Amino acid sequence: MKTKTLTHIAKVRLESLTQSEQVMELLGWNWDQYTEHQFEQYCLFVDKVCQGWPRVREEILYSPVFRGFWINQWIIRNEWDWLPMAIDCRDNHALFLMSTCISTTICG
Repeated sequence: MKTKTLTHIAKVRLESLTQSEQVMELLGWNWDQYTEHQFEQYCLFVDKVCQGWPRVREEILYSPVFRGFWINQWIIRNEWDWLPMAIDCRDNHALFLMSTCISTTICG
């Protein structure tokens, strides 16, 4: 019997979902809150990058390729920056809130 293995993209999607669940648990958010925050940060980033270039902004904002790039970068930032800091700080509420604000600022 042939064993079915996950493709690379399937593994990345699974890891991303697990990571998202971890972030939502730490923040006390649901899926809608998490994805809304993520999309708001994406829009802010695109606005900053394309300031003064409205046509380019529209093309980038609705580009599935650029959105995919953004999501991949988001996952990397969560994995290497935000999650380790948030987990270390979760018992100290003030530090945890500060780490959330820093993450938001960096992402936006």
